[in-house]
This record gives sequence, C-alpha cells and structure tokens, in this order.
Amino acid sequence: MYTDRLMSKKLNLVIACIGYKMRTDIDAITQEARSHYEEYMKSGLFNIKFASIELTEQKSEVYDTQQDVYYWGKGFGDSFAEHDIDIVHLFCDSLDGYYILEQNIQGCAANVVLTLTGIPQFERYDIGYFTHLQHAIDVGNLTLFVQSSKSKSLLESRGLFSRIVRPKIKITKQNFTKKKHMQFTIGFASAPFSMDDWEGRGVNLLLDVASSLSEYHFKFAWRKHNYTDICDAIKERNIQNISVHNGHINMIDFYSDVDVMIAPFVTLSNNHSSPFSILEGLTLGIPSLVTNMTGIADLFNDGRVGLVANCSVEDISKKLQMIESNYGYFQHNATVELKNTLGSYSNDYIAVYADLQYKLPCPTLKEWDNALQQNGKYLVTGIEGMRSYYSDSRIAEEYDETRFTENPMKMYDMLEREAINLVIRQSFKKYGELTLLDIASGDGRILRELVQYGDVTAVENSLFMISVSARKLKTSNKMSYIKENFFEFHSDSKYDVITAFRFIRHFNYAERQKIYKKIYNMLNDNGLFIADFPDKGIESQLRDKEWFKYNVYDVFWTKQEVIHELADNNLELVRSIDIGEYLLSKNEVNNIELPLSRVAAFKKV
Repeated sequence: MYTDRLMSKKLNLVIACIGYKMRTDIDAITQEARSHYEEYMKSGLFNIKFASIELTEQKSEVYDTQQDVYYWGKGFGDSFAEHDIDIVHLFCDSLDGYYILEQNIQGCAANVVLTLTGIPQFERYDIGYFTHLQHAIDVGNLTLFVQSSKSKSLLESRGLFSRIVRPKIKITKQNFTKKKHMQFTIGFASAPFSMDDWEGRGVNLLLDVASSLSEYHFKFAWRKHNYTDICDAIKERNIQNISVHNGHINMIDFYSDVDVMIAPFVTLSNNHSSPFSILEGLTLGIPSLVTNMTGIADLFNDGRVGLVANCSVEDISKKLQMIESNYGYFQHNATVELKNTLGSYSNDYIAVYADLQYKLPCPTLKEWDNALQQNGKYLVTGIEGMRSYYSDSRIAEEYDETRFTENPMKMYDMLEREAINLVIRQSFKKYGELTLLDIASGDGRILRELVQYGDVTAVENSLFMISVSARKLKTSNKMSYIKENFFEFHSDSKYDVITAFRFIRHFNYAERQKIYKKIYNMLNDNGLFIADFPDKGIESQLRDKEWFKYNVYDVFWTKQEVIHELADNNLELVRSIDIGEYLLSKNEVNNIELPLSRVAAFKKV
C-alpha cells in the first residue's frame, strides 16, 4: 500500500549524516545512514541523494563523484534550497543535528525525519527550545525516532514524542556457528572515542573486571583511535588476559572468537542508545552482559538472552560467571528468540516517508506567533490559555455556527457524528444502557448523538457553553453537566464510552499524556475511548501561507502516529475511520483522497 502511494508521487529525499568525510570503517552512525541510502536508491521510489554535514568545510556544497555524497559546509542553506527537498532524513547522535539543520536552512524549509542514535542529553537546551521542538513534532516539521526505550523515556520527560526503531543490522547468521570456547571469552567493540570518554564508556571499569577475572579472556575491537593508550593502560595494570585488535576487523571472525558481548557503560552521557555490537551479537546468537546505563538494557531484563549488571566490578563479574555457568540456556535463547528480544520495531522508513509526502512544512512556533501579532491576534496555548479562551461567551456562541453550517464542513460534521454512531453500535450489544462521558463537550455537537445510548455526563469548563448546549439539546433526563476543566476533573465513576472531540488536538504531548492517563483510569475494562485526530497532510495544506488566521494551538497526526502515541499510553486501536475524503477541491489541497481527520476508537491494554 505504501509503495503504491509513493510511486504516485516521487519524493525528493535526502539521507544525511554528520562527519561522513572523517568516518572510519566502523562508524555505526554513518554506516547506518549510508545503508538506508543504498537500499532506497535501489528501490527506485525516490529522487534520492546522500549528504553529509561538514561544518569545518568552507564551501557550502561539494559533490564527491567517487563517494556519491554531497558535502554540506558552512551556510549550506542556499545549496539545500536548490535541491527542492521534500524530506531530509538525518542520522545523528544528538538533538544538535536538528538545531544545525534549522540554523542553516532558514527559509528553505523541508520536513525532517531525525533518527537519534545516542542517549539524549539536555544540558545545553532551555525550556523554550523544548517548547519549540514539541511544536515541530506536533505539526510534522520534525518526526523523531530513537533506538532504545531509555532514550524514548528521557525525551518523554521533556514532553517530546518519539518512536523506537532498531538499527539496520546487515550481518547474518548464514554459515555462522557458535560454540563455547575452552577459555570463556568476553568481547568488547566500540566506535573510536577519546580518553576523556573512557570513564563514561566503561573502559576503566572493564579493565578492572578483566583484572578480577583472570581465568577469562577479554577481546577488544579497538578501532585505531588511542591504540597505544589502551595498550599502555593494560600494561600499567599488569593485565595478562586482554587482547586488543586494532584497525580494520572482520567482525564475523571477531564474533566467532567471543562467547559473550559486553556493554560496560557507566553513564548515559555520550553513549550509544543501542550499541551496534550488542545487536549484531544477538543476531548471531551471542548472549550479552550490559550495565543498567545501557540504552537497550530493557531487552535483557527478563534474563533470557543476557543479563543486566550494576556498574560495579563485583556485579559485572558475578553476572558474567552466571552466563558462563548457564551458557547453553543463554545461547539457546539468543539463537531462537531473536525476534521476541529485538521486538517488532521496523527499521524501514518507507511508510514514514509515505505519510509525509503530502505534508507541507509549517512555520515554527515563533514564526506563527509573530504572524498572529502582526495581525492583531495572539496564540492560545496550554491548559490555562484554553480555559480562558473558551470561557469567552462570544467564542461559545459562534463556535458551532462558524464551523458546520455550510459545506464542506457541514458534510464533515455529519460524517464524523455518523462514525461515532457506527463505532458504538458495532461495539456494544445493549447500547441503550451505556454510561458515557464527553470531554470538553462545548456546544453539545457530540452530545446530540450520545444521548441515545444511555446516561451521558458532559464535562465542560465554560458555563456559557453549557447553556448553549442545554438549549440546543432542549431537555433530556439522560444528560448531566459538570462545569469543570477536565484536567481538574475527578470521578470514581467508570464509563463504557468516553469521547473527546476537538479537544486533544489543542495540547502538547506532556499535556496529552495527562489526558490519556485520566481517560484510562475512568474507562471500564471493556469500554471504548473515541476521539478525532486531524491529518498532518491536509491541515498543513489548508493553513499554508494563512497561519495567521488560526490562533488556537493545534496538533496534527499521521495514522501511524495516532496508533503509536495512544499505544504508548496503554490504549490500543480498535477502529479507525477516515473522515472528509473528497470534500475539498483540487484548488484547496494537492490530494483530495486524503482525510481531513480520523475518528479512532481505543480500548484499554
């Protein structure tokens, strides 16, 4: 399906990394970016280029014909614009990559997909920058991927939504057999790093472990950088059981020589989110020992394909001995349970590109706010901002009339309400006896449908909105109103159906998480949560060049983002209905087949 969609519109796609010119043969980040480029180039689906940001280069762009790579130097924005890029997909180890792109392509906007390979660090960023990033993700200027649950959790703590993707592992088990060596051997492999990073990367800790386990052999794939320093450190400590392999290494031969891989990270700072050598080892059926500072430590929490240790010589030594003593068990699990261990996280981005192909770049939050101020308006954001805005009697009175009295929005309203009816009727056998909750019920547009299914509670912060709603619904003994902001609403009641329309879209991810948690707690075990989710492609087109007309913060989603965001908050998609295809003309949007929004129903996980 996604391939068919992409064939109809050939995207201008750039796969990019940072520092490709200075790469080594084992630089995992640049290799991963390059492998995706080569794969997608062969597919023929894209007008595709490979680029590397080289900030030390004076020229804005140089094309290397032998390497087939565009080197972008200082001020590469002008060169960027000449390529008419739809999507740039950047692989890098920190959020700095997105900052660098934005600083250089101002006025040359493109949709950015960022695959963050490192553990995110936040020391250099202030609250304002996180707000900027939240908005970039909410409107689709930035689509963020990480490679471990630890990275995802850290980003969530700053209100940033991301999805997990595993690195593309090219190594295969074909013709690879693994037997335990007479002398149990621990393998350590990493990209080059300076001595300043030894402590954080766990090198000093690993040397101490090797010293304490003299009966084991340790094999390092050191990769050229500081080779004499590591040799001197081993010599100074008089460690006899470490062999250091320097320079280019045949990794199949390396993995053949080890029984267990180790990631001895001591800190989160400057570390890989998903160590390549650990995943390659698992692919070949080799168990691993990782510290609790490793991004993918959660893969080993169940103790089946390896173990997690604290950052101490004692605990690491103990866990390595446990793996050796039960090696058959760990190796068997690593061999047969690879798919379950690595999870179902796809590393194919074609579906992501397809979802963004009709999406236009949107202004930044600052640009949007400035445009509004120039037109005598202000941007309404956040819980308090929404509460105040929708308490305005004029807004309440005009809310329905200004939206749904004329086509196409009149037809859209009918289709949306009918979708709600369809979901409820197909989900419940006795739908006349349900308990229902409508969040931010406004003028009662959704309540008009819900009252036929049982007893309905409407939570609405605006007294004027409640009066408008009650007047439009006339009288109903099945209706009860609660004047309350939903974020402050508390109830011990459980509901069969909870609806939220034109509400969730107004809040950033941190605020949306609070909404989802409350909904989960108030939903019956067999209940449904039904909500609307505006489409990123259509909304970006409708607002293009006219953002100053929209003064209320809005969030847009692709269908996959809806599924992932709600799943991250313990709500599983049951049904999704596209609303509004073919309602707009070709003069208004570039693809009339796209929905204006989706009505989606979820159950508790």
